[in-house]
Amino acid sequence: MKRQNTAFVNSIPTRIFAYLLLICLLPMDISVSFSQNATPERLPPPSSYADLAASMETALQTEKSQINELKLQLKQITDYGKALTTEINAYKVLLSVHSNLLLMPQVQIENIEKAWRENKLAVDSVTPQLKISAEQAEVFGEKLKQIQEQQDLNKKQLSDIRTDASRDPNGKILINKMQSLTDVLVSKQRILKKIYDVYTSQTNELDTTLTSLSELADKFDQQIKSRKKQQLFERRANLLGVLNWSYFKEELQLLSQQFISLGLKPFWQTELRPLWAADGLQAFTFLILLLTTTAGAIRLGFFFRHLRQCYISAERYPWRYIGIKLFQRSLILLGIGLYTYLFAQFNALYATVPIIRTIFLILMILLATRWGLDVLKFSKPLNLFSINETRRRLLRFGLIWVRCFAIVYLCIEWLLGSSGVLLMAWRMFFGISLIVWNLLFWKNMQSQVPPPEKPVSKLSRVLQPLAIRLCYGIMIGGFLIELAGYGSLALYWYTSWGRSAIIGLWALILFHVVREWETEFQQEATASAEKLRKPGYTLKWLFIRCSWFLWGLTLILSLLLAWSAKQAVLVNMFSILKHPFAIGQMNFSLIGLFYAAVILFLTLTSAHLWRYILHERILLYSGLDLGLKDSITTISTYLIWTMGILLSLYAIGLSTTSLVVAFGALGIGLGFGLQTIFNNFISGLILLFERPIQVGDAIEISGVWGTVKKINVRSTLVQTYDNASLIIPNSEFISAQVTNWSFKDQRIRRTITVGVAYGSDVHLVRQSLLEIAETVPDILKQPKPDVLFSDFADSALIFKLRIWALIDNILTVETNIRFAIDRLFREKDIEISFPQCDIHIRSVPDQTKFPQVDES
Repeated sequence: MKRQNTAFVNSIPTRIFAYLLLICLLPMDISVSFSQNATPERLPPPSSYADLAASMETALQTEKSQINELKLQLKQITDYGKALTTEINAYKVLLSVHSNLLLMPQVQIENIEKAWRENKLAVDSVTPQLKISAEQAEVFGEKLKQIQEQQDLNKKQLSDIRTDASRDPNGKILINKMQSLTDVLVSKQRILKKIYDVYTSQTNELDTTLTSLSELADKFDQQIKSRKKQQLFERRANLLGVLNWSYFKEELQLLSQQFISLGLKPFWQTELRPLWAADGLQAFTFLILLLTTTAGAIRLGFFFRHLRQCYISAERYPWRYIGIKLFQRSLILLGIGLYTYLFAQFNALYATVPIIRTIFLILMILLATRWGLDVLKFSKPLNLFSINETRRRLLRFGLIWVRCFAIVYLCIEWLLGSSGVLLMAWRMFFGISLIVWNLLFWKNMQSQVPPPEKPVSKLSRVLQPLAIRLCYGIMIGGFLIELAGYGSLALYWYTSWGRSAIIGLWALILFHVVREWETEFQQEATASAEKLRKPGYTLKWLFIRCSWFLWGLTLILSLLLAWSAKQAVLVNMFSILKHPFAIGQMNFSLIGLFYAAVILFLTLTSAHLWRYILHERILLYSGLDLGLKDSITTISTYLIWTMGILLSLYAIGLSTTSLVVAFGALGIGLGFGLQTIFNNFISGLILLFERPIQVGDAIEISGVWGTVKKINVRSTLVQTYDNASLIIPNSEFISAQVTNWSFKDQRIRRTITVGVAYGSDVHLVRQSLLEIAETVPDILKQPKPDVLFSDFADSALIFKLRIWALIDNILTVETNIRFAIDRLFREKDIEISFPQCDIHIRSVPDQTKFPQVDES
């Protein structure tokens, strides 16, 4: 068919070339009808008609060859249509049989599942055929349009040529050739119409059949789900009621026959027929992707092994070590199992190919039991569980026995179906063996005496009796359910508790992992209180709290899924979360509140990370002032919070109208009780944009010196030189007077006042003070220090030394200057004056007697 389509397409350039050649060779005047006064000189030369006739002959031969190919194609399509009609009739019979099967109330669920698989295979077979027929019908529909256009063009050109070239012999030949081409195109059009009608009819029949099969598949799916729910509580005859050696003999013979057929080719052809669809391309894709997944799992396992060996200590983080080791060792099985399941589900093979479902379940059983065995193996050197060697061997034996039972049960179910005496006897034997194992295990547990250095905790004394009762309840309960005739319910009971045990194992590991993380965080916080102020530790604390919440939520959801609650409890739970609650004109929902909380958490995390990245990475070497960096960081953080708050409000359910109402209420609140808060907020924005004070500035407010540490939304944090933190409202910096000693310049001038006694050498004093200004470090050379003779005081001559220094070390400079003045003035005998008072006694009475002092 591809060769025929190519020949048909390749014929179009031939015809186009002939028509273009015809137009080019004919003069423009020849398209106009000759009048009676036309002269013979206006006719084209005879050789032109001969060339055109030759081109027409080539086009005619090409079209005739295509007609032969189309006739052959029509015969093939007709033969294929007959076979397709037979196949469609078979599908109709299948639909009739399956529809009657749904009307039979006593039919077994295995027969319904078999019919559903056959129906799915029919759907998978019809779907590509319908696609091909629809595409071919569209292709031949386009060809019919093209050949109709060719016929119209050919008729028009034939009419023109017949008028102009009828007098020339070669022209007559050309006209005959074009007439023959027109007849051939008509014949070709009839054949194309027949092919198009065949494809259209096939498309309609296939579409009708596919619709019926799809509807029946949906009915089967609903029937299977309904029957499985009913089957859980459907009582059948128990093993004692059907105990007959003939039944066992028949099923054993059937099982042996099925086992022998595993080595025969027809069995696998029937079993794997859907997997070999599209000429084996699906199977080839499955194998290639399976190998790729396995290679990726092995490479990822090497990475986790390197991570565990280099960064995680088994003595310091035992649970983290065990968790990563379990995950690393299970990557291959987990990757193969998940890939098999996803590939089968994506290609609709999980239900139609029973062996794929069996292989997936076996892989999951091997994986789950391996987790338990590995935990027993790796926890022994770490002494995580207080169990002796006997109980450890009993646990290992129990896990291996569960693995063997499950694999054998799945294989028998795959070969014989889900109902039978063998499966019933196997479940009964499994229940009895579990009860015996339980008796041995707990008897050994009660006989064990804990060592004196490791007494039993109160929690263990409470949980151990509960665990004993739970284990006996699970195993005896399953056996009694099976004995009562509810085999499906007993199987559901065992599998649900098995899944719950796996979830409990990983919940225990993750619980201790989070607790190790929290313990490490608490130890770091206790060792260094300064680290608690860093944003990273706040985020770490928040992540730990969220980890506990996610652990609990995941545990609850996993247990619900383990007990097959995904279609009942989970749906109802999510419907409750999505249920709107109206408050006035606003609608809220629990899931909206959860989304809002998640958005706010992400906003908080993003704000902290953005502040750190912008301040410590992007703007680190920008050369900008510290205050300008802080302003840019704070403003961008405000924008992130604004977007986060708006998104959270939208997630809650507040519409634009609701936000307008809320902001209106906020405006009223500002008018009454929030004036001060709003004033401080606006003042904070003014401080960030105008920057009269910046982070790192040395300021003086109300006589108190300090350094600006942070400008917040409502207040500014100022740390004094005495290490006291002042939280000052932002409005104070806008409305009150503030002295900013480092606003534009970090230099500051300070004056040191000293008084010398009258009679001192004032030139020596001035020279000494300038000498001190030159020797004391951290005094700026420019502007130069100077000395002023300030005043004649009551008891001293007042001198002032004026120096310049940076604001960061001005107090140290002043102290060093005073030490130097005291030392140098002593060396140069310059007396530092102090207040003196002279008392002049004008007269003393003679009778004044002073008390005698007893010298003895």
